[in-house]
Amino acid sequence: MSTPDPRWYRMLATLLSITVLLVCWAPAWSAHPAPAADEFTPAARLDILDIAPVAMKAGDPLSVQVRVRAGDKPLPASSKLELRLQRPVLSTRYAVGQWGSQSGSTGAGSVLTTGSLPRDLPAGKSVVVRLTADAARVGLEEGPFGPRGLAVVLRDSTAHRLAVSHGFTVWAQDPPPPVNVAVLIPLGAGTPDAATGQADLDRLSADTAPRGRLTEVLAACRRPGVSLAIDPLVLTPAAGRQPLPANPDAAPTPGAEGIAAWQRTARVVAAERDSIVVPAGNADAMAAVNTGHPDLLGQAHALAAGTATHWPRSTLRVAWPAGGLLDEATAHVLAGQGVSVVVLPQAAYPADRPPPVTPNALAELPWSRPNGLPMRAVMADAALSDALSVVGLAHAGGSQDAEQQDRSAAGAVARSRLAAETAAIAAENPGRVRHVVATAGWDWQPGEFGRATVAELTAQPWTRPSQLSEVLSSEPSPTARHLAPLSQLSGEPLPADGITTLLTAGNSANRVAAAWQEPELLLAGVRARQRGLLSSFWRADVASWRTEVARFRRDARGLGGLVSVVPGSKVTQVSHNVELPVRIRNNGPSAVTVRVRATPRSSRLQVTQQDRGVRIPANGTQVTSIPVRGLGSGDTSVRVRLLGPDGTQLGPASEIDVAVRADWETWGTAAVGGLAALVLVVGVVRTIRRQPTRAESMRQAGTWRAGS
Repeated sequence: MSTPDPRWYRMLATLLSITVLLVCWAPAWSAHPAPAADEFTPAARLDILDIAPVAMKAGDPLSVQVRVRAGDKPLPASSKLELRLQRPVLSTRYAVGQWGSQSGSTGAGSVLTTGSLPRDLPAGKSVVVRLTADAARVGLEEGPFGPRGLAVVLRDSTAHRLAVSHGFTVWAQDPPPPVNVAVLIPLGAGTPDAATGQADLDRLSADTAPRGRLTEVLAACRRPGVSLAIDPLVLTPAAGRQPLPANPDAAPTPGAEGIAAWQRTARVVAAERDSIVVPAGNADAMAAVNTGHPDLLGQAHALAAGTATHWPRSTLRVAWPAGGLLDEATAHVLAGQGVSVVVLPQAAYPADRPPPVTPNALAELPWSRPNGLPMRAVMADAALSDALSVVGLAHAGGSQDAEQQDRSAAGAVARSRLAAETAAIAAENPGRVRHVVATAGWDWQPGEFGRATVAELTAQPWTRPSQLSEVLSSEPSPTARHLAPLSQLSGEPLPADGITTLLTAGNSANRVAAAWQEPELLLAGVRARQRGLLSSFWRADVASWRTEVARFRRDARGLGGLVSVVPGSKVTQVSHNVELPVRIRNNGPSAVTVRVRATPRSSRLQVTQQDRGVRIPANGTQVTSIPVRGLGSGDTSVRVRLLGPDGTQLGPASEIDVAVRADWETWGTAAVGGLAALVLVVGVVRTIRRQPTRAESMRQAGTWRAGS
């Protein structure tokens, strides 16, 4: 048998030693990772204002406009700018997101061109510079379709980095089959006027002015692929500030003509595309349901249903819960109202695991409708919706202060992000029919920049504009999803105690109004206010909402004050049984029937008949009476209450002062009786006294006759 070579033992021992060292050092390596080579502290600010073109083809130069802002220290003119391009394609949405989320920490990529500052920049000052690279320098002619990351780097004279900003461009040569892109844009009037429950007409007038927010939104909605979400309150009649029904004789509101013109244009635009009509004020369904008062939603849904009849391509079967807040109980109530689809953000119903490709926007929820079919959800793409919201913040117009300039810069990058995201979706699985949906916020203000972005979003070579109805008719994605805890979503439902107050105050108004011949004339304004205070837009200012709810409760309780007892002078009762006169005034819009209930303040007076009914005409007065009996003399008062059909007190109680002189009748009767008795006695006495005289006269007369 051969002897083992000693060299193998030495080699084995060496390997074991290295292994032991690696095991010992590994924890230290993991606990102290090496710092990234490109980490640095920005000494200035660099904002990309424009990228042209966002979709590049052969022969196109690449031009980027940037704003350089000095930090705490001045920037010398010797500072240099570099335009860099990542030529490898960002082949996945994850890669696009990684590049877009870098907060100025990298400057990777090939240098396409350089530039310098036109002058020295004092601390805090800024200057705009444009960097342009010709097509030969871009060098993407041989590359595949897809998004690329670009960066602009600011360096000092020693090549030390001072700032970096990132953006995107898309190499659009030979694009794949387009992906279907639908954009859902809301038309809303914002937080309702708490006094009327309708749109705030001052704000609506400003928003529908030539350069107002809603005017800009409506212009953006004219693009293909845009569907609408309509708040019925945006169609508030502009003739006056009267609650429904509007007073036709009301004085015109300033800006009424502009509001009416915008509303006519909105109807024309809506006739060309799909739209959903949300409950008035985008009612906070979850707040109403979770407090056990889903009936509060009735008025908001009724107004939405009335609006939908005038919009030929609108639907009520799609709901858009505010903030994506939705639970099973709320979904069940919505389904009972005919809703079969809800619009949700991805955060509300995320995938169990990141899908390899972007799934179709239509998904199935784990809840069933009354017919047994599952409810469905239109999933708003998070990256696209966020970028669209940022574009809205970058609207043109107004003063270009530093804050507005920052928003404009963010909008330019967001615009390129939209192109990069949709290009990555199209390239993920070419030829697969999918729909993606981007949503704007209810306060979206696009301006000219936003309008161009929406047009660009659905008109790229790799996108196809899609309407909401196409999304709804597609096959739901099989991607496994789960409901996120509500605590992880933005916002909370309106507080439960305030919702309960809304309901109880409204019910109180219903009981009071039942006394009037036409209660709807009273309740229309009350219900409009109640509906307005259920708007989810109040979530942004809960403190003000609580104040308005308290005011609503006070006003609802005071509704009965429209009918009242007219104060009169003091009544003097001089007999045991009298009718106390009561004058009642009705300031309501229709006749009212009340029952008069009187309660004496002392035992000197007794009411002999209660709850005498009386009908008072609209804006009129009627006199009735209260039958009372005096039991003793003295001053007292009678408390008079007006009651409705069910005994509900209408308005505050009134007091009638009464001077009871019930013994005056006794004294008067006694005096008259005594006087009569005295007269009788006197008469009798006189009669008796006159009898002897008559007898004597007769004797004398007899004697005279005899003597004759």
